[in-house]
Amino acid sequence: MKPATLEEYLHTHIPLTQSMGIKVAAVEPNSVAPNSVTLCAPLTPNINHQQTAFGGSLASLATLSAWCTILVALKSRGLTADIVVRKSQVDYLEAVREDFCACAVAPPNAWQSMGKTLAERGKARITLQSEILEAGRSALRFTGEFVVLLRNHPATN
Repeated sequence: MKPATLEEYLHTHIPLTQSMGIKVAAVEPNSVAPNSVTLCAPLTPNINHQQTAFGGSLASLATLSAWCTILVALKSRGLTADIVVRKSQVDYLEAVREDFCACAVAPPNAWQSMGKTLAERGKARITLQSEILEAGRSALRFTGEFVVLLRNHPATN
């Protein structure tokens, strides 16, 4: 999936992404599916009372980068599924004072393992991490466990 296509999808299906000013900076593929998605947002619509990035905006961008990594992987395989966050942890390490980007990276074998489970059960879990940097240092670390439910799979209907 091209960055512009993913960005249009986000703005259409998750309207808050447009209000936040989210842009898809990169979709980095490997041989089977993307292993990372980078999303960026401007500081101005996401600013808080301390003139730094609002924590909710940071967490949202990090969550979305991981969610998008899964979405693009599924679409590259021709699969339609519901993707939901099961649990997540966010560590805020530095204040963010400028436009910011979140990059989610999938482990190398994540898609093979998830694909096999999806084919057998129609559902699978995957854990991804995302990070936001400020001046070259980690400002936020996100870890999220997502559940993927295939639509129209005999085991989930």
